[in-house]
Formats: sequence, C-alpha cells, structure tokens
Amino acid sequence: MKDIKVSPWKLNLVAAQVRGMPLKEAVANMKFSKKKQASNMLEVLQKLVSKAKKRNLTSDELVVHRSFVTQGRRQRYMRVRICIFFT
Repeated sequence: MKDIKVSPWKLNLVAAQVRGMPLKEAVANMKFSKKKQASNMLEVLQKLVSKAKKRNLTSDELVVHRSFVTQGRRQRYMRVRICIFFT
C-alpha cells in the first residue's frame, strides 16, 4: 500500500507481529488485534490472499517471510514567517 498517513514506527510494530506466520494465521491475528494499524495490515494481507487465488495457490501453503515498512512521502507544511524591521 502507498501513502498511509501513519508513522512507520507504529506500522512496523504491527508488521513485526505477522513475520514468519502462515498467511491464514496472520490474517486471523490482524482481525483480532487491538492495534489501530492492524486494519491497514489486514488490508494488505487480504490483497495477498486474492493474488494467491488468482495464481491457483492456497493460502495454507503461504508464509509471511518478510514484512517491513518504509518511510513514504513526507507532507510538507509551508511555514510563513513575517519579519518586520523598525528603524
């Protein structure tokens, strides 16, 4: 997924939970996780399940080998600064 407005630190904590799990177990784990960012990770995992079905693979065979989060785009704020000089 691209451009989720969440810090990578928070999302990486959720990504670490599913590392090394079978895909079916990872989806179940994200459904019942108390973390707010689990919904974003669940969306990614469900996309993986649908891609696996298109390639005639069962989700029982698949294991989450790597999961990581990188820093996406930064939102740039324009800071207006007014300078007034008196003489």
